[in-house]
Amino acid sequence: MELNEIDQLLNKYFEGQTSLEEEAVIKAFFKSKDILPEKYMKLKALFGFYETSKNETSEQEFENLIPNQKKKRNSLRIVYYAVAASVAILFGTWFMQDSKIEKPVYAYINGQPVENQEVAFKEAQKALMMISTNLNEGTKNVKHLSELDKAMTSLSGK
Repeated sequence: MELNEIDQLLNKYFEGQTSLEEEAVIKAFFKSKDILPEKYMKLKALFGFYETSKNETSEQEFENLIPNQKKKRNSLRIVYYAVAASVAILFGTWFMQDSKIEKPVYAYINGQPVENQEVAFKEAQKALMMISTNLNEGTKNVKHLSELDKAMTSLSGK
């Protein structure tokens, strides 16, 4: 085969316009020639790669070479990991729900919530006692007003 024909086929090949037969001719040319002009040396490596990649096995063929025992161990390992992940998710969800339960707030003291019922009760008693004490002190002066009112009514003659 002449080099002009190979050049035309290579141009068609790199433009994506060759048929399978023409590609087979190109591959056969590079496979049959040991000594090539300099411009074809890089292309020989390219078409040589295609030839060697044909001989390589695919992943599916490779998996068929693995004994079934290893496949079973791998599938069991996957099941164990799935079960462990499920258990971890369940425990995580359970702990998250437990922490989300809101405790009742019985009172606010100085802007802080009080969640203990006994503390809130004692603080409420203190506050009511303080109000009662101040109210009693205020009513002492009201007694004097009632005496003044009696005096005023007796003066007016009613």
